[in-house]
Amino acid sequence: MARVCGYELADGTRCQVETEGAHCELHLARLNRSDVSSPALIRQHLQTNQGTVIDLKGFRFRALDFESTLFPPGRDILFDDSTFVNSRFIDVAFEGNVSFANCTFEGTIFENVCSNDSTIGCAKLDFTLAKFLGGEVPFRDCSFYACDEILFVDATFESKEPPFTMCHAKSDLVSFMGASINAERFALHICKPDLHMLMPSSLVLDASHINLARLKCNGHFEYGNLESMIDVSPFVSLIYVDFRQMQTATFRNANLTKVLFLGSPVDNVVFANPRWTGFGTSRRVCVFDDTPDEAFKHGAPLESESSDSSEFVEIDWDDRDRENTRLNQLLELYVSLKKNFEASGNYIDAGDWFYREMECRRRLIAVNRSRIVRWLRQNFFSFPPWYRFVSEYGENYTRPMWGLLATLVLGAVSYFYSGFGTDHTINYDFAWTVTGESFWGLVDAMLYSLGVMSFQVTKTGFQHGTVTATLTLAQVVLTLILVPLFLLALRRKFRR
Repeated sequence: MARVCGYELADGTRCQVETEGAHCELHLARLNRSDVSSPALIRQHLQTNQGTVIDLKGFRFRALDFESTLFPPGRDILFDDSTFVNSRFIDVAFEGNVSFANCTFEGTIFENVCSNDSTIGCAKLDFTLAKFLGGEVPFRDCSFYACDEILFVDATFESKEPPFTMCHAKSDLVSFMGASINAERFALHICKPDLHMLMPSSLVLDASHINLARLKCNGHFEYGNLESMIDVSPFVSLIYVDFRQMQTATFRNANLTKVLFLGSPVDNVVFANPRWTGFGTSRRVCVFDDTPDEAFKHGAPLESESSDSSEFVEIDWDDRDRENTRLNQLLELYVSLKKNFEASGNYIDAGDWFYREMECRRRLIAVNRSRIVRWLRQNFFSFPPWYRFVSEYGENYTRPMWGLLATLVLGAVSYFYSGFGTDHTINYDFAWTVTGESFWGLVDAMLYSLGVMSFQVTKTGFQHGTVTATLTLAQVVLTLILVPLFLLALRRKFRR
């Protein structure tokens, strides 16, 4: 006597397929963990059960072609914890939420899911903890279109071929956080919004947020904007990514104005024509991690190293311990960037990163003291703020040059009006009258000032009284400070 299966489904309903046994053939295969190879079983299940969710969790599908006619539109589809062996998704148009969480794909491909007007248009496409095993490209000619979220969180790709080729994704969030990609190449390219473009061996993204935190890749990694689209700048998290484990890591024509690198060593990364935060301003380029107000305001992805969530975490920037940790990580990042650009012979840009390195060192002064003490120490009562003021940490030769010129002129005027005249006598006449004699006295004072700065008449200054002696000593000290700073900055500016 026929009876209904009664297997409880994800939406709380029960399977209504008639069967002679305890369960229908499809759910019996699930319970026994045996292979499902017939699309007729799935079609019977979908036609009989009209719930809000298509429950295909925990199955083992072998050599099964999932075609577009198999899935009815407008229903969520759950494939969680399933295994796909030598199967294919062909011309499939998903709608609603689609979850492949914790699935294993062995020799399985998603092929031509964008055919004519047929696209994947779903609220959420979830491949969290999925495993893609086999030598073929798992995603070919795919278009993940109009999704709120596309998640490959902690997914594993084991393939000699790139995981994506001729693929395009349009979504608010695309996340590969914690993903492990053991493939020859993994390439992501950014395109303009609403522009559908495809590239071989690449995934083209039109996304507002891209999460690549803790990404692991042992092949060639490439990230960049498509040609003539460098103005497009999504929020990207590349924090805690070990680029040293990759064969190569290249950022080509990449807009990095909203990319986070905190905790990621970039010594061996190739930056080809990058655009950084603050691009176009004088010596104010920085990484996006150094703009916490902007990152906080836009909800940029700021996960901690131990985070297991793909959500965007708000950071309390007034937390001193967190700020101290962040500044130390920024310092390591700027040192890494400086070494990277110095190794490539780009000393001008390396100087920018050295400037930021010194800024981090200045901001780390008295970081655990009270707000007033910290401000005073960081801006006045320590060496770095004065080093920044005089020569921008040895990166600006014009400041010490103007300082030397000011020292020369002010020294001459001070000598003249302190009573040092043409006969080298002291009369302390402070009258601001210019006569022929006083004019030549000013010229003589200028020559005397030049002699002091060239260390020719240092001792003679002490023969003319306390004021002149004090001015001579001050001028010598300033010269000894400004000349090395000028030469150092000039050397860095034109170093080759």
